[in-house]
Amino acid sequence: MIHSFSFSNFQSFHEEVVVDFSVNSKQARENDWMAKSTIDETRINKAVMVVGANAAGKTSILKALTFLSWFITNSFSLDFNKSIPLNKHLNFLNTDSIFNIERETNGYIWTYRLVINDNRVVKESLHRTKDRKTLIFDRTWKKHTNSYSVKAIAEFGGKNKVLLESARENVSLIAWAAQFNIPIAKQLIKSWSQDESNVTAIGLDNFGIDKLFRAASYFKENVLNKHSMEELLRRWDFGLSNVNIKPQQTDPENKDEFFMPYGLHESKSGTFELPFLLESHGTQVAFSLLSKVLPVLSNGSIAIIDEIETNLHPEIIEQLIGLFASKESNPKNAQILFSSHSLELMNHLHKSQIYFAEKRDSVSMAYRLDDFNGVREDDNYYAKYRAGVYGALPEIVE
Repeated sequence: MIHSFSFSNFQSFHEEVVVDFSVNSKQARENDWMAKSTIDETRINKAVMVVGANAAGKTSILKALTFLSWFITNSFSLDFNKSIPLNKHLNFLNTDSIFNIERETNGYIWTYRLVINDNRVVKESLHRTKDRKTLIFDRTWKKHTNSYSVKAIAEFGGKNKVLLESARENVSLIAWAAQFNIPIAKQLIKSWSQDESNVTAIGLDNFGIDKLFRAASYFKENVLNKHSMEELLRRWDFGLSNVNIKPQQTDPENKDEFFMPYGLHESKSGTFELPFLLESHGTQVAFSLLSKVLPVLSNGSIAIIDEIETNLHPEIIEQLIGLFASKESNPKNAQILFSSHSLELMNHLHKSQIYFAEKRDSVSMAYRLDDFNGVREDDNYYAKYRAGVYGALPEIVE
């Protein structure tokens, strides 16, 4: 579980933004949205919603976590001399960006800190906490020598400093160490690379036919989640009794193939099969979205979903998010961070689960609903937000 993450000088944000999944108030009533840390009994939210006007920075918050997860686990895929795809605020290009994350996995709380610019990692460190806090590694760029100084425990390869200090400048030390089979690094990457996101460096990864095929391929290989997907689509009244997934050839000579989903429909007149290309767009989106949500629920990671309401009925969105509150569908305390303009969802959440994004003078900021004094758990958050009590509304000029 993610306890919190923060970032500064990223996309439209300059000052530090802290996205805290923990429930700070001791007075907050227990509810199905909360899970308890196995380390320190902290209560952690399983869902966090980001609300705000268009272009306020909602997607940037989601991108920050997506970028950090990618950099930690997969930055080794960058070419040797390639710049880091950081996307700092355009008014602060000469300022480093800073990321922090506190995440619980493998029986520890891991605290990772990263100071970075387009060219290199300036500084990064990793701690783990159980009974006490232990430094795993600290990596610092030394300008006077154009090289890194690395301190690391033996378990992280500390006895082979040459290996760690030779890490490429555009790669996280965790991703680097995993290439040399250092167990801690491999375990963290195995766990953290299971996160799912529908945002990329340029924003929302809009639905396309390729996503439909990728989802079909996933469900073809994951039978248990395919059964869960079919059950949910039946429950949510998409008119399907089943989904069949069949291989299709693109080039018979090269035997290239992809997988096409077909919806099975039953009626009084009989049963017929329809390729998903002819199903409603809402059906296609739900099918694709479940290929991201169900793996997360299975492995206890996090889904990062931008504009979750796209092409889906509000009742379906409530059901989809509700999967994370249910102990039956979410036994491993998976989490979801999502943005939405479906504002009625606010009244289904606790005040500690709602963040607002707002932009002033081309700089975004974010704050949590329970940062406001006097917000009650039984308030109508939707009505008060629409009335302008919490800010983060579009300022429409008549």
